[in-house]
Amino acid sequence: MLNKKFIISPPFGNYITRDWAYSVKGSFTVAARPGLVMSALKTFRKYPGGWINQIGLKNKGIYNIEYDDESIYSFAPLKKEDYINFLSTPAKHVELNISCPNAKVNYIDQRILKMMVDKFETVIIKMPSERRQFNNVLDATSECGVQYYHLCNTFPTEKGGVSGSSLKNVSLRRIYQIKKLRSDIKVIGGGGIYNKQDVIDYYNAGADIFSLSTVWFTPWRIKSIIS
Repeated sequence: MLNKKFIISPPFGNYITRDWAYSVKGSFTVAARPGLVMSALKTFRKYPGGWINQIGLKNKGIYNIEYDDESIYSFAPLKKEDYINFLSTPAKHVELNISCPNAKVNYIDQRILKMMVDKFETVIIKMPSERRQFNNVLDATSECGVQYYHLCNTFPTEKGGVSGSSLKNVSLRRIYQIKKLRSDIKVIGGGGIYNKQDVIDYYNAGADIFSLSTVWFTPWRIKSIIS
């Protein structure tokens, strides 16, 4: 079970580690996809109320990772068969990114997902921000024993996925929705956390853990957030 109050989401989690947070590395697919993860930072562009990116899923593949026991590894299934490959990894904490708007990933294998819940210490579902997809993913995974839901992924637009403060209101609504349905579920809340008040807003909506991402563009804000 996760005992820290913060996570550092990709792409920043690939490079930043702090003793008060879990670093989320990825997202990784079974096979490597063209481009280096470092190139992800070059795709970010300023957007009204946040940032926009078209990172997609550029990564080196799950078999080229040096795994450790503390990090959370974000896996993105491109087909249902990928779940078997994820099951074979030595990771202890995993996040299933089945909601990447740039890759249109939405495959769910409930049978293998239950096996993953039994094997790994932590299984997180990274949820879509769009309401209909959110409901579909929740329905498909809620009976599989998943402990954590990460709300939520970037909001899809024609120009890419939107993150930052413009995502905050969407995330807060989804957190309230999921906690109303399942109060026992642990929620990781993220999207537009730039100050202490944002953390309070997420806490009041029902978040148990808080995800830091685009705030790392302005790292001098971090101290006030975690204090």
